[in-house]
Amino acid sequence: MPVADPNDRNTPPGWTAALATAILTLGSDAFPQALRQLLDQLVASDGIIVTAYRGLERPQALYHDLPPDSALMATLTYESGPYLIDPFFLAVRNGVSPGAYRIGDVAPKGFHRSPYFETYYRRTLAVDELCLLLEPEGESWLTLSLGRGPEDRPFSGTERDRVRSQFPVLSALVHHHFGGGRITQMGEAGSSPASQEAEMLKGLSPRERDIIRLILDGRSTRGIAAMLGLAEGTVKVHRRHAYAKLDVATRGELFARVMKRV
Repeated sequence: MPVADPNDRNTPPGWTAALATAILTLGSDAFPQALRQLLDQLVASDGIIVTAYRGLERPQALYHDLPPDSALMATLTYESGPYLIDPFFLAVRNGVSPGAYRIGDVAPKGFHRSPYFETYYRRTLAVDELCLLLEPEGESWLTLSLGRGPEDRPFSGTERDRVRSQFPVLSALVHHHFGGGRITQMGEAGSSPASQEAEMLKGLSPRERDIIRLILDGRSTRGIAAMLGLAEGTVKVHRRHAYAKLDVATRGELFARVMKRV
């Protein structure tokens, strides 16, 4: 495991001691708290969540240190459907490189007008989120999310870069403690492999599925056309056919289908 040089002036003063504690507690119940203290050396946050994903299945929160009211929204409500259009979830599905990202780094333009924000994210009362997206293992991957509430300021680029500088260390620690068998057993703790999205979109053509996913991602008709190399009129035709098959008439009704279990 790579270890930060204690003589590096960019290394926080308490980093080496906190890292040693984290390493010594790997595999024990004391590790999550040691991980939080290690992260506190880099950036302040209101809480952390470690989440395991596998394909399109319902994710599983492996650890969090949130108060009960915040935990309900960030775990059970999130896992019941909104995760399918979470910008971080979509970023991994679209092949983003492992690393640390603010939500603004991966969300589409107009995120604050997107269905995900309007129907779910604003209800979390989060002002910003910094997420470590770990190297996927096939269809499985882990995320470590740090959040800030409405009384805080958003994460700065400097804070994100400080976390990125220690990403190899943090990634190795999280993979070692939370990875492996804990992800492969998700089928028992989560939902059945037939996810909400897969079930909802199974009657659509591949192109219609692509367009519906991009609509749920908050993309405009023009943006979808540019991404898929299609004329805007062609996108509208595919969208109309997909809406008819799904028995919805608007983007709001489409999003309600995804959120029906919330």
